[in-house]
Amino acid sequence: MRAKSLRVVISACLAVFVLAGLLGVGYIAWNPEPPRDPAAVVLRFRLVGSLREPSVLPREVPELTVYGDGRIIVVRTTWGTVAYRRILDGRLTVDAYRKLYKDGLLAGLGTSRAHRAGGRVLDAGSTHVEFLSGGRRHTTIIQQGASGPRKRLIERLVKRLTALRDDDLIRAPITYRPERTAMVAWRPDRASFGKAEREERWPLRTLPEGDPAGCTVLTPTEAQETQRVISSAGSVNWRSGGHLYNVLLRPLLPDEKDCTALNWPSGG
Repeated sequence: MRAKSLRVVISACLAVFVLAGLLGVGYIAWNPEPPRDPAAVVLRFRLVGSLREPSVLPREVPELTVYGDGRIIVVRTTWGTVAYRRILDGRLTVDAYRKLYKDGLLAGLGTSRAHRAGGRVLDAGSTHVEFLSGGRRHTTIIQQGASGPRKRLIERLVKRLTALRDDDLIRAPITYRPERTAMVAWRPDRASFGKAEREERWPLRTLPEGDPAGCTVLTPTEAQETQRVISSAGSVNWRSGGHLYNVLLRPLLPDEKDCTALNWPSGG
């Protein structure tokens, strides 16, 4: 009886090993063709704040963006007295790009879906993952506190890509230099936050008007001059066109052509 039970256990183990081997061979043999349009966003990973985030502020640069030519743009945040965000620009090897696409499909990103937490989550943020497959853009929303095998596969994929490993890149990443930068000006008296103790006259061209916020797109030269003014002034409200404003700059990614790309998405 004991010998028979042992044979059953051994047979079951062998079956598991054979199945794992077949799955491994299938993964290697499976070679889906990824998008090749260099202007297309193939993968985008974005952390979305709670619904109480100030709606006048532009959404941050996405933590990870990959384009159809393998270009990869990653945001690195260094935490200290203040958070310092650096945007890195690299390019994936052909093999790394193919693996990204295959692993994205394996993680279920080729179908729009939502991963929700088991219990009730109050005022929590979420993760939005965009993926281009079959000529269509699919969005996966992962609520804070959600779990499951697909979520783990997505996290593993994003972790590898944001690490910018040498063996995944054609060259070392460089600092991203945007061709366009959005300048957002909002009125603290209309937004209920951002009021400073000092005010000064805005020394450059009139700020974009809006209620409570306005936005315009700057060239690299204009953005550099605007950043110099903002950095040298410190905490201040700027007077322009008869109103007080706060001003911030937000680099635009290659696919973000104007200020419409900065709008907060609807909650999910």
